[in-house]
Amino acid sequence: MIKVITGPASEPVTLQEAALHCRVESNAGPVVACATVVNTPTVTPVSVYGILAGMGVTGAGIPSGTTVLSVGTATITINKNATATAAAAILTFVPADASTDEDTLLTSLIVAAREYCESYQNRAYITQTIEMTLDGWPRFPLDIPRPPLASVTSIKYYGTDNTEYTLDAAKYFVDTNSEPGRICLAHGVSLPTVTLREISSVKITYTAGKATAPQRVKQSILLLVGHWYANREATGKMTDELQFAVHSLLGLDRVWPV
Repeated sequence: MIKVITGPASEPVTLQEAALHCRVESNAGPVVACATVVNTPTVTPVSVYGILAGMGVTGAGIPSGTTVLSVGTATITINKNATATAAAAILTFVPADASTDEDTLLTSLIVAAREYCESYQNRAYITQTIEMTLDGWPRFPLDIPRPPLASVTSIKYYGTDNTEYTLDAAKYFVDTNSEPGRICLAHGVSLPTVTLREISSVKITYTAGKATAPQRVKQSILLLVGHWYANREATGKMTDELQFAVHSLLGLDRVWPV
Protein backbone atom coordinates (compact mmCIF):
# COMPACT_ATOMS: atom_id res chain seq x y z
CA MET A 1 0.00 0.00 0.00
CA ILE A 2 1.22 3.49 -0.87
CA LYS A 3 0.18 6.48 1.25
CA VAL A 4 1.21 10.11 1.08
CA ILE A 5 2.30 11.18 4.57
CA THR A 6 3.22 14.78 3.81
CA GLY A 7 1.91 16.34 0.63
CA PRO A 8 3.72 18.91 -1.51
CA ALA A 9 4.38 22.29 0.09
CA SER A 10 3.43 23.91 -3.22
CA GLU A 11 1.67 22.93 -6.42
CA PRO A 12 3.18 22.64 -9.95
CA VAL A 13 0.77 25.37 -11.07
CA THR A 14 0.26 28.60 -9.13
CA LEU A 15 -3.09 30.17 -8.39
CA GLN A 16 -2.14 33.09 -10.62
CA GLU A 17 -1.32 30.80 -13.56
CA ALA A 18 -4.64 28.99 -13.16
CA ALA A 19 -6.54 32.27 -12.94
CA LEU A 20 -4.93 33.56 -16.11
CA HIS A 21 -5.62 30.27 -17.91
CA CYS A 22 -9.28 30.38 -16.86
CA ARG A 23 -9.49 34.10 -17.71
CA VAL A 24 -10.49 34.94 -14.15
CA GLU A 25 -9.78 38.42 -12.81
CA SER A 26 -8.89 37.01 -9.39
CA ASN A 27 -5.13 37.32 -8.86
CA ALA A 28 -4.68 37.65 -12.61
CA GLY A 29 -1.93 40.24 -12.49
CA PRO A 30 1.61 39.66 -13.77
CA VAL A 31 3.94 37.21 -12.05
CA VAL A 32 7.42 38.60 -12.63
CA ALA A 33 11.01 37.92 -11.58
CA CYS A 34 12.32 41.08 -9.91
CA ALA A 35 15.53 42.33 -8.34
CA THR A 36 14.96 43.81 -4.88
CA VAL A 37 17.27 45.58 -2.47
CA VAL A 38 16.68 45.50 1.27
CA ASN A 39 15.37 48.73 2.84
CA THR A 40 14.59 50.37 -0.49
CA PRO A 41 11.25 50.95 -2.28
CA THR A 42 12.71 50.49 -5.76
CA VAL A 43 12.18 47.18 -7.56
CA THR A 44 13.61 46.19 -10.94
CA PRO A 45 11.38 43.69 -12.80
CA VAL A 46 12.44 41.67 -15.81
CA SER A 47 9.52 43.38 -17.55
CA VAL A 48 7.18 46.17 -16.44
CA TYR A 49 4.51 45.03 -18.95
CA GLY A 50 1.11 44.74 -17.26
CA ILE A 51 2.25 46.35 -14.00
CA LEU A 52 0.14 49.39 -13.08
CA ALA A 53 0.11 51.87 -10.22
CA GLY A 54 -2.25 50.76 -7.45
CA MET A 55 -1.62 47.03 -7.90
CA GLY A 56 -0.91 44.98 -4.80
CA VAL A 57 2.51 43.33 -4.58
CA THR A 58 3.20 39.99 -2.91
CA GLY A 59 6.28 37.78 -2.77
CA ALA A 60 9.39 36.92 -0.77
CA GLY A 61 10.94 39.98 0.86
CA ILE A 62 7.85 42.16 0.32
CA PRO A 63 5.86 43.33 3.39
CA SER A 64 2.14 42.68 3.67
CA GLY A 65 0.01 45.48 2.25
CA THR A 66 2.57 46.62 -0.32
CA THR A 67 1.26 48.37 -3.43
CA VAL A 68 2.78 49.92 -6.57
CA LEU A 69 3.15 53.70 -6.34
CA SER A 70 4.55 54.34 -9.81
CA VAL A 71 5.92 52.53 -12.85
CA GLY A 72 9.00 53.71 -14.77
CA THR A 73 10.59 52.44 -17.96
CA ALA A 74 12.67 49.79 -16.16
CA THR A 75 11.82 50.04 -12.45
CA ILE A 76 8.79 50.40 -10.21
CA THR A 77 8.38 52.16 -6.88
CA ILE A 78 6.45 50.49 -4.08
CA ASN A 79 4.94 52.09 -0.98
CA LYS A 80 7.03 50.01 1.46
CA ASN A 81 10.69 49.07 1.63
CA ALA A 82 11.69 45.54 0.64
CA THR A 83 12.66 43.47 3.68
CA ALA A 84 15.09 41.18 1.84
CA THR A 85 17.53 41.30 -1.03
CA ALA A 86 16.98 38.98 -4.00
CA ALA A 87 18.52 38.91 -7.44
CA ALA A 88 15.36 37.37 -8.92
CA ALA A 89 12.48 37.26 -6.45
CA ILE A 90 9.20 36.10 -7.99
CA LEU A 91 6.67 38.85 -7.24
CA THR A 92 2.96 38.81 -7.98
CA PHE A 93 1.15 42.01 -8.94
CA VAL A 94 -2.56 41.87 -8.17
CA PRO A 95 -5.04 44.31 -9.79
CA ALA A 96 -6.52 46.73 -7.28
CA ASP A 97 -10.06 45.61 -8.13
CA ALA A 98 -9.30 41.90 -8.23
CA SER A 99 -11.76 39.62 -6.46
CA THR A 100 -10.72 36.56 -4.48
CA ASP A 101 -14.14 34.89 -4.73
CA GLU A 102 -12.87 32.11 -7.01
CA ASP A 103 -9.53 31.51 -5.27
CA THR A 104 -10.76 28.61 -3.14
CA LEU A 105 -12.33 26.84 -6.11
CA LEU A 106 -9.26 27.28 -8.31
CA THR A 107 -6.95 26.10 -5.53
CA SER A 108 -8.98 22.91 -5.05
CA LEU A 109 -9.07 22.28 -8.81
CA ILE A 110 -5.29 22.60 -9.02
CA VAL A 111 -4.85 19.97 -6.30
CA ALA A 112 -7.39 17.63 -7.92
CA ALA A 113 -5.75 18.01 -11.34
CA ARG A 114 -2.28 17.37 -9.91
CA GLU A 115 -3.54 14.25 -8.13
CA TYR A 116 -5.19 13.01 -11.35
CA CYS A 117 -2.01 13.54 -13.37
CA GLU A 118 0.19 11.92 -10.72
CA SER A 119 -2.13 8.92 -10.59
CA TYR A 120 -2.14 8.56 -14.38
CA GLN A 121 1.64 8.82 -14.65
CA ASN A 122 2.30 6.94 -11.39
CA ARG A 123 4.70 9.73 -10.42
CA ALA A 124 5.28 12.24 -7.64
CA TYR A 125 5.75 15.74 -9.03
CA ILE A 126 6.60 18.14 -6.22
CA THR A 127 8.62 16.90 -3.20
CA GLN A 128 6.46 14.84 -0.83
CA THR A 129 6.82 12.14 1.81
CA ILE A 130 5.38 8.71 1.01
CA GLU A 131 4.95 5.55 3.09
CA MET A 132 5.04 2.12 1.46
CA THR A 133 3.58 -0.72 3.57
CA LEU A 134 4.31 -4.40 2.87
CA ASP A 135 3.13 -7.70 4.37
CA GLY A 136 6.63 -9.02 4.92
CA TRP A 137 10.15 -8.50 3.60
CA PRO A 138 10.20 -7.79 -0.15
CA ARG A 139 12.52 -9.32 -2.67
CA PHE A 140 15.56 -7.07 -3.08
CA PRO A 141 16.42 -5.05 -5.06
CA LEU A 142 13.05 -3.37 -4.55
CA ASP A 143 11.58 -0.87 -7.01
CA ILE A 144 10.09 2.15 -5.22
CA PRO A 145 6.75 3.48 -6.57
CA ARG A 146 6.01 7.07 -7.51
CA PRO A 147 9.36 8.22 -8.93
CA PRO A 148 11.55 10.16 -8.87
CA LEU A 149 12.95 8.79 -5.62
CA ALA A 150 14.90 11.47 -3.71
CA SER A 151 15.85 9.66 -0.48
CA VAL A 152 14.78 6.97 1.98
CA THR A 153 13.94 8.20 5.47
CA SER A 154 13.60 4.84 7.21
CA ILE A 155 12.78 1.15 6.89
CA LYS A 156 10.83 -0.07 9.89
CA TYR A 157 9.63 -3.59 10.63
CA TYR A 158 7.34 -5.07 13.27
CA GLY A 159 7.54 -8.31 15.23
CA THR A 160 4.64 -10.57 16.15
CA ASP A 161 4.28 -8.64 19.43
CA ASN A 162 4.05 -5.38 17.39
CA THR A 163 7.45 -4.19 18.59
CA GLU A 164 8.86 -1.65 16.14
CA TYR A 165 12.42 -2.01 14.82
CA THR A 166 14.40 0.21 12.45
CA LEU A 167 16.74 -1.30 9.89
CA ASP A 168 20.20 0.30 10.11
CA ALA A 169 20.69 2.56 7.07
CA ALA A 170 24.20 1.11 6.67
CA LYS A 171 22.62 -2.25 5.84
CA TYR A 172 20.96 -1.11 2.62
CA PHE A 173 21.79 0.97 -0.45
CA VAL A 174 19.46 3.49 -2.08
CA ASP A 175 19.67 3.99 -5.84
CA THR A 176 18.18 7.38 -6.77
CA ASN A 177 19.66 7.35 -10.28
CA SER A 178 17.38 4.65 -11.66
CA GLU A 179 13.74 5.18 -12.49
CA PRO A 180 11.98 3.98 -10.55
CA GLY A 181 14.47 4.28 -7.69
CA ARG A 182 15.58 1.10 -5.95
CA ILE A 183 16.64 -0.24 -2.57
CA CYS A 184 18.95 -3.21 -2.16
CA LEU A 185 20.68 -4.79 0.81
CA ALA A 186 24.33 -3.93 1.31
CA HIS A 187 26.85 -6.55 0.24
CA GLY A 188 26.91 -9.52 2.62
CA VAL A 189 23.98 -8.27 4.73
CA SER A 190 21.16 -10.63 5.65
CA LEU A 191 17.63 -9.73 6.69
CA PRO A 192 16.87 -9.52 10.44
CA THR A 193 15.80 -12.81 12.05
CA VAL A 194 12.86 -11.26 13.92
CA THR A 195 9.60 -13.06 13.11
CA LEU A 196 7.34 -10.51 11.49
CA ARG A 197 3.65 -10.00 12.14
CA GLU A 198 1.42 -11.27 9.34
CA ILE A 199 0.24 -7.95 7.88
CA SER A 200 1.69 -4.43 7.57
CA SER A 201 4.97 -5.71 8.91
CA VAL A 202 7.40 -3.57 6.88
CA LYS A 203 7.06 0.18 6.33
CA ILE A 204 9.36 2.17 4.07
CA THR A 205 9.17 5.94 4.37
CA TYR A 206 10.76 7.94 1.58
CA THR A 207 10.84 11.30 -0.18
CA ALA A 208 9.86 11.54 -3.83
CA GLY A 209 9.46 14.34 -6.34
CA LYS A 210 11.42 17.45 -7.28
CA ALA A 211 11.21 21.19 -6.70
CA THR A 212 9.43 21.80 -10.02
CA ALA A 213 7.41 19.83 -12.56
CA PRO A 214 7.96 19.58 -16.35
CA GLN A 215 6.10 22.07 -18.52
CA ARG A 216 3.99 19.33 -20.12
CA VAL A 217 2.74 18.38 -16.65
CA LYS A 218 1.86 22.00 -15.90
CA GLN A 219 0.03 22.26 -19.23
CA SER A 220 -1.94 19.09 -18.47
CA ILE A 221 -2.95 20.45 -15.07
CA LEU A 222 -4.05 23.74 -16.62
CA LEU A 223 -6.14 21.90 -19.23
CA LEU A 224 -7.94 19.99 -16.50
CA VAL A 225 -8.41 23.05 -14.31
CA GLY A 226 -9.83 24.99 -17.25
CA HIS A 227 -12.24 22.18 -18.13
CA TRP A 228 -13.46 21.69 -14.57
CA TYR A 229 -13.78 25.42 -14.00
CA ALA A 230 -15.98 25.83 -17.07
CA ASN A 231 -17.99 22.64 -16.42
CA ARG A 232 -18.59 22.65 -12.67
CA GLU A 233 -21.42 20.14 -12.66
CA ALA A 234 -20.65 17.89 -15.64
CA THR A 235 -17.25 16.67 -14.42
CA GLY A 236 -17.96 12.95 -14.42
CA LYS A 237 -16.44 12.44 -17.86
CA MET A 238 -13.80 14.34 -19.76
CA THR A 239 -14.38 15.10 -23.42
CA ASP A 240 -12.50 12.89 -25.85
CA GLU A 241 -10.50 15.89 -27.06
CA LEU A 242 -9.39 16.90 -23.56
CA GLN A 243 -8.60 13.34 -22.53
CA PHE A 244 -6.54 12.83 -25.67
CA ALA A 245 -4.63 16.07 -25.08
CA VAL A 246 -3.90 15.35 -21.41
CA HIS A 247 -2.99 11.69 -21.92
CA SER A 248 -0.83 12.53 -24.93
CA LEU A 249 1.19 14.99 -22.85
CA LEU A 250 1.48 12.67 -19.86
CA GLY A 251 2.01 9.49 -21.84
CA LEU A 252 5.48 10.52 -22.94
CA ASP A 253 7.09 9.43 -19.65
CA ARG A 254 4.34 7.47 -17.94
CA VAL A 255 5.59 4.91 -15.44
CA TRP A 256 3.86 1.54 -15.23
CA PRO A 257 2.79 0.76 -11.65
CA VAL A 258 5.44 -0.98 -9.53
